[in-house]
Amino acid sequence: MRPVAARAGAWLLLLAIPALPVAAGEAPVCSRVIAVGDLHGGFDNFALILKKTGLVDDGLNWAGGSSCLVQLGDIVDRGERSRELLDLLIRLEQQADGRMQVLVGNHEVMNVIGDLRYVHPAEFVAFADEETAEQRSRGFEAFEGVNAAFGLEEERLKKVFDETFPPGWFAHRRAFSPRGRYGAWLLKRGVVVQIDDTIYVHGGIGEAQARVGFQRINRSLAREVKQHLRLKDELIRAGWLSPLTPYDASLSIVQIFLEKVRTQNGSAPIMSVAEDYLELAMYGPATGPRGPLWNRDLALADEDEFAPGLTRLLMDVGARRIVVAHTTTQDGRIDSRFDNRVFVIDTGSGPAYGGRIAALEVSRDGGVRAIYPTTSEVLVKPQMTDARIEAFLREAEIVEIKEIGTGITRPMKATLALDGETRKAAFKSVDIHKPGLTRFESGAELNFSDSYRYERAAYLLDRHLGMNMVPVTVLRTIDGKQGALIDWVSDAFSEAERREKKLLPADPRRLIYQRAVMTVFDTLVANSDRNLANQLITNDDWKLHLIDHSRTFRIVKDLRAGFESAPISMPEVLVPRLAALDAKVLKVLLEGMVSKAQIKAMLGRRDKILAKLERDRKQYGDEMVLVRP
Repeated sequence: MRPVAARAGAWLLLLAIPALPVAAGEAPVCSRVIAVGDLHGGFDNFALILKKTGLVDDGLNWAGGSSCLVQLGDIVDRGERSRELLDLLIRLEQQADGRMQVLVGNHEVMNVIGDLRYVHPAEFVAFADEETAEQRSRGFEAFEGVNAAFGLEEERLKKVFDETFPPGWFAHRRAFSPRGRYGAWLLKRGVVVQIDDTIYVHGGIGEAQARVGFQRINRSLAREVKQHLRLKDELIRAGWLSPLTPYDASLSIVQIFLEKVRTQNGSAPIMSVAEDYLELAMYGPATGPRGPLWNRDLALADEDEFAPGLTRLLMDVGARRIVVAHTTTQDGRIDSRFDNRVFVIDTGSGPAYGGRIAALEVSRDGGVRAIYPTTSEVLVKPQMTDARIEAFLREAEIVEIKEIGTGITRPMKATLALDGETRKAAFKSVDIHKPGLTRFESGAELNFSDSYRYERAAYLLDRHLGMNMVPVTVLRTIDGKQGALIDWVSDAFSEAERREKKLLPADPRRLIYQRAVMTVFDTLVANSDRNLANQLITNDDWKLHLIDHSRTFRIVKDLRAGFESAPISMPEVLVPRLAALDAKVLKVLLEGMVSKAQIKAMLGRRDKILAKLERDRKQYGDEMVLVRP
């Protein structure tokens, strides 16, 4: 066998091949995604869950509308109606207009390469009518030749042949070949797909595999399977294998031949073919235990041990969760792991596993729901959109309001309730404006202002720039006081606490990038009150949230102290957005909150930020200056 280093390189070799995309055209927007795991010939259960989720009508025709379907593979084996399932999926895919993704499972690959250990007898019977007498005759001749040394009578040999290769076997093999109806279709399917912030994969995926890119992983599948079959054909021509040699036996036979040649100190080109065949079978992405079709880490690994790597993986690809199948859950219900970042959806829907069908619904607003034939269960509540949070803050009843006890502006903490749901918010009513020169211990400021209105203005500007770091803020009157009601950042710690406790994220690059965004934003709005206490980091995703903006939008021309002297660190995505800021648009966006003079001053600072960016790009280069998420 070749050294481990060579085997590890197989991923890069296979994934570096340019190819056309798996599916042409722009991906549709899915109002929700319905994911279904292993089917294993369970046609009736699959039809049942498709109807339950509204994806098909009574005639099993696509009726999903703006919904999307992801089937995570293992359609075949262990069940009687695998062929009917394949035909249904092929037909629905044609009707769904791009809203359906069928992924390949390990059992699909097994059928294509000839590993038929788990094929149900009825799966061969489904092809019996298409098998000709000539095919069976040629097959028997080959079988007879291989077994001639055993001296069995023809009648006995014929009985063994029919038991080993039942009617339909040869037509099944043709249909699942790379040029057959099902083999060709399967080899055009992907291994992994990401829709919005959710990854779907049959078995599992690790950090190293995710880094090479999902498109590359998908493009490699057909090449690897075809390479596997080509190597086997060479071994057949060399006489090491027969076309009828069972797959699992072929590995042992090739290993025996290889060791025999080595023992005799022989050398032949076929040895390299044999080594490649064994290597691909045991370590290849499509057949090896660490590949995405066989990997069970996400379903079975210790969560504490595996969590840091999962966090890095999700951050690298910009995802929130991974949905896997392949590993059957013990109680027939969808399993949630790693704090709802992994969902295991193989509930055993095939007849061999008890026929317990389920589907996972991932809605566009972040909600996750398990759907069963007679019931459903909310696993993750939907995330409220900015518009919904704004409406809640404006309309909800104030159940309780009390002083927070910290902060110069003496903000209040409010509890709000609406339609049975509660939410926390901070309320600021400070509104101070001092003309002339105001002196502080740290210095003096001309025309000092500290206003709740700037909280709302900062939120609107944040969204206008696409940052999404300032909490949703509305203006509202509470107990006769007008102020800013700011959505509460829950389950978070401050940057001061992070430093005191020496907490480090799984991937420091994410926090560094967010702080670069913060620095540019604070410089743009002339924030005179940024400190370690008003930088909040949420526990689950290490997202940076910026609070306390009542001392922003100063009428100053100069940039923040230190910004001019140090090399800039500019998030690349902000460059065109800063350049596009327009006085007329800002006047409408921020009307009633900031003045025309404040907008003019902000645009003047914007110009200086961009001018410094250009100087630093010339001096240090884009790689040093522009940062990417």
